[in-house]
Amino acid sequence: MHTRRKREISVLFRLRYDQKNDTCLRPLKIRLTINGETASDYCSGIYIRPTQWDQKAQKVKGSGPLVTQANEKLAEVAAQHYEILRRLKERNHKGQGKRPTAQLVKQEFLRPGTTSPRLHQWFKTYLDYLDTLDGTEDGRSEKTVHRLYKAWEYVKQFDPSSSFLTDLTTGWGKRFHAWLQTHPDTGKRRMQKDSANKYLSHVRDAINHAIDEGYLTSNVLDKFRPKRGKNKEVYFMEANHIANLMKLSSDDPQFSAVLWWTRLMCFTGLDYVDAIRYARQPELYEYHTPYGVKIIINRTKPPRNLCEIPKLYQVNDLLAQHPTGPVDPNLADMNRHLKVIQPIIGFIGKTQDGRDWKLTTKILRKTAGPIFLRLGYSKDAVSKFLGHSSVRTTEEHYVKITSSFIDVEMERVARQQWLGNVPLRPIPVGNPYLSTPSL
Repeated sequence: MHTRRKREISVLFRLRYDQKNDTCLRPLKIRLTINGETASDYCSGIYIRPTQWDQKAQKVKGSGPLVTQANEKLAEVAAQHYEILRRLKERNHKGQGKRPTAQLVKQEFLRPGTTSPRLHQWFKTYLDYLDTLDGTEDGRSEKTVHRLYKAWEYVKQFDPSSSFLTDLTTGWGKRFHAWLQTHPDTGKRRMQKDSANKYLSHVRDAINHAIDEGYLTSNVLDKFRPKRGKNKEVYFMEANHIANLMKLSSDDPQFSAVLWWTRLMCFTGLDYVDAIRYARQPELYEYHTPYGVKIIINRTKPPRNLCEIPKLYQVNDLLAQHPTGPVDPNLADMNRHLKVIQPIIGFIGKTQDGRDWKLTTKILRKTAGPIFLRLGYSKDAVSKFLGHSSVRTTEEHYVKITSSFIDVEMERVARQQWLGNVPLRPIPVGNPYLSTPSL
């Protein structure tokens, strides 16, 4: 006895029950069934007179060019469904898409490309998803989101027709990476290699989101991991700059407030917004240990890493002046005043590409790393102080060996040779890390 094999796909056309006797043109609905699963009825895009429709034969009755055209259209729509199912099965077999269902075939018929989105369309879907995370622990910083939107714009410029997610290759990633660095028309340098790496990583993140949603099972761009460019030069305030900073004073209340916040950031490594949080209610973030007080605070900047910072005596002096901090200027005013402070303290120099140094709140945070290192704390400890996700960040972006650093090390080693294991004592030699300058 032979059992009848169930059909993989069934495409049936039907009219609404209350339209069967109408003489006006009415839309034919599609009832799609795939492997026993039936999708809700949807429009086929074909209009007929119900009195001419043969439901059992699945065709329009009669003769004439209009009838022939309608029946040909019916066969074409059915063939479209068969082809969509074939493509979805092929992609699923390659690990590049979801298992075909009646709902997916219906979706692809009504909105072509949605079951295998084009890259720029999916990138926007990914950005919309990130927008829903704004304000949560998983949210991205404003700067990162801005760069993601910029990456989306670059993708649209590089690939105007926009490739399907399933058609992306490693070669596409290499061409995009090269395009980011050099303008194809002018041959001029568009950006450095490390910047191109970041934009490529954002595209990789968007594709990973497609994997999370089941559209793909692997990321072809994972096979292309370009090497990093030359390490970016990172600059920060040296001991002499901070010594000069500590001597500054002003009768202008706002300028005095800027000096206060500048010093707090230098000696804590806190971002400006986190420095304000701490100063307003220091008792909420201070913990007493047998060896002194430490500041424990989560960074506002995602991923909101925890900072555990030894409270230096300079911070005590600052809070003695303003127990809850002075007025806090907005970030633009802070950086505007820092431009005035920069030449006064002698913070002058040029980057590797010839640009002048700029004293900003970000530089103040970076300055804390060398301060703690010169005081004898290890790189691992300083990484924890600053809330870095990895010690590698501390080593590559916040620490560089300078002549003043070497001078401090020579002094430390020389004194240990003379004094044996006697702990180092503060020496008033103008070094703000070892002496106690007045504010």
